[in-house]
Amino acid sequence: MELTESEIAAVLRNYAIGEFQSLSKISRGYINYNWLIKTRTGSYVLRAAPTYRTKKELSFEHLFLLALEGKFPYGIPLPIETVSNTTLCNFKGHLFWLYKYIPGEVIKQTTNQQVKQVAQMMASMHTASENMKIKDSKKWPHALNKRSLLLDLTVLQQRLRRKHTITANYFKEHLAEIKDCILAVDPHGYSDLKRFPIHADVYNPNLVFANNKLVAVIDFDNCHVDTAIHDIGCYLHSSCRKGYKLDLEKAKMFLKEYRKLRPISRQEVRYLADIAIMGYAGSFYFYSQASETGSKEAKLLAMLKRSKLATVWCAQNRTQIHAALV
Repeated sequence: MELTESEIAAVLRNYAIGEFQSLSKISRGYINYNWLIKTRTGSYVLRAAPTYRTKKELSFEHLFLLALEGKFPYGIPLPIETVSNTTLCNFKGHLFWLYKYIPGEVIKQTTNQQVKQVAQMMASMHTASENMKIKDSKKWPHALNKRSLLLDLTVLQQRLRRKHTITANYFKEHLAEIKDCILAVDPHGYSDLKRFPIHADVYNPNLVFANNKLVAVIDFDNCHVDTAIHDIGCYLHSSCRKGYKLDLEKAKMFLKEYRKLRPISRQEVRYLADIAIMGYAGSFYFYSQASETGSKEAKLLAMLKRSKLATVWCAQNRTQIHAALV
């Protein structure tokens, strides 16, 4: 999405944040459009919601963030109300929202001490959110819903049938293997676990550190209602890795630190291998369908290959992962 400075200024007139001074585009991710805005009153981040996100989903995200305020001792991207007392504004058919810029740095490779801080943060968030009842809760399929992901992959297969790009060919070549890994997942008993609002995308690029201390978590785009172990699994399989393999020592350290603040049962931990399989298979789907948007082919192919390798490794090492973590 490309907006001129005058168009962004028009969006910002929906907010009482002082005179607009400067802007710069924040380049990160495949689907998010963010601008750093500076005004007389401070620095802000303006977000344009991806077109596939509904107003109801954005409303849930904002209600979740506002419900965390005062209960969660870390910075979060709290939505700022417009002059019309809403958290969303519509400009030329696109939904925008604004939050106060959170200073700090993103660390690509976290130390053991920083991983422990993430565990503390997540336990704190789950403690704050586990009894929340939020209007417009997103009824996403739970983390081990094989049917939903298999259907998405099959539909994508049909769409890419006549495409012969490098990524489309790789997707079609390895799809059967990915489906076999998904079919081996055992969801028995998962739907009985307690479900509540979770972030569902905690990984290093969404964590803000200052002086080696975790100070904030951002990008709640994927937040929805599911289990604590799903949230934990998202972080472990995205940020506690050795190459494409799960770093079992870091995973054990994370769980030990998390349990200091909030209990997590052996039964819940039993699902981590399957959550990882579904997460990596979901990434395989995501990067495959992202090729339809014109994203850079070489970068997508690298991510696609890593997702495939990680899915297969987790499926082949489920017993080892259970033995190490449960």
